[in-house]
Amino acid sequence: MWDEDGIDSKNISDNVVDFMVGKILKLPVERQNVLKIAACVGSRFDLEMLSLILATNRIQGDSCSCFDCCDGSAVDYLKLFPNDIDLGLHLDEAIGEGMITRLSARRGSFCSSDDNYGSSEYRSAPSSIMYKFSHDRIQQAAYSLLPSDLCCKMHLSIGNAILQLRAQGNHKRFATDSFLFAAVDQLNRGTSFISSDQQIQLARLNLQAGERATASFAFETSTNYLKVGISLLNDRRWEDHYSLTLGLSTALVETQYCNGKYDETEGIVSELASHAKSFHHKFRAYSALIKSLGAQGRVQEAIDTGFNCLKELGEPFPSRVNRRIIVADLIKTKVMLLGKNDETLLNLPIMR
Repeated sequence: MWDEDGIDSKNISDNVVDFMVGKILKLPVERQNVLKIAACVGSRFDLEMLSLILATNRIQGDSCSCFDCCDGSAVDYLKLFPNDIDLGLHLDEAIGEGMITRLSARRGSFCSSDDNYGSSEYRSAPSSIMYKFSHDRIQQAAYSLLPSDLCCKMHLSIGNAILQLRAQGNHKRFATDSFLFAAVDQLNRGTSFISSDQQIQLARLNLQAGERATASFAFETSTNYLKVGISLLNDRRWEDHYSLTLGLSTALVETQYCNGKYDETEGIVSELASHAKSFHHKFRAYSALIKSLGAQGRVQEAIDTGFNCLKELGEPFPSRVNRRIIVADLIKTKVMLLGKNDETLLNLPIMR
């Protein structure tokens, strides 16, 4: 008979990882290092991506740049790779050993990943060969061979390399949103080793990534970026970084409404409204709140909030409407339209 309790007490997943760690450690050191870096990039990666990461960090040298950890340990680790290392050969050998598999080439893009090691999955450009780890436990095993501190610093170096490649403009595919997401995903995994100034810069990148994700209707992904961005700011964020905090909070209100997280939407609006310096800065948040209230069937609250907004905009509405009020407003409107034709109205400035 099966001993179900005994089976359940065995951590099979950990045993598999330990077994794969042993297999990886039997490989040549350079091949081990290639697999470790690939595991940091993600479950999918390609030859060009690995080559560019190594090349960018070699050029960077020992100087701190953008989001690099200033102790240089990750850069030093990457510099262990010889300049003439044949990455393709090591990856082909890793295929033969069952560690990775080669996939057909596809248009280059990163996509969000649920793994806990590399923060993004990569889809290669047609000119590059794409690979993936044969199993997530193999990726986990390769990743576990790096000390935890070095893992964080490696993510910083990888994210920094992607940002630099985007800035250089030599590789058009790095200018796409998918590589913005890839860079921010990597950098977010190394926040323990960046300075306070770098945290502000990374918060801005998370806002940018969140807005681009929202534009692609990836609301959950956007929420994650925006929440990380807010977490990178200190308790005095409204006083010290007003515009950035306003942008993050406003975008988060809109995404949480789209996610159906109505309670969170109201909480964020309440905080924003208490710190905003003008009604103009509250308007987008209140617009999302009105939609949120309507979606919950709280129609009267939505109407009342809408009327309050109109009052703030200089267009107050009476709480109760009767014939006298309607006639008075109709006359007022006709007076305002005297002497104006369709062309005059069309040439009026756009409302803001």
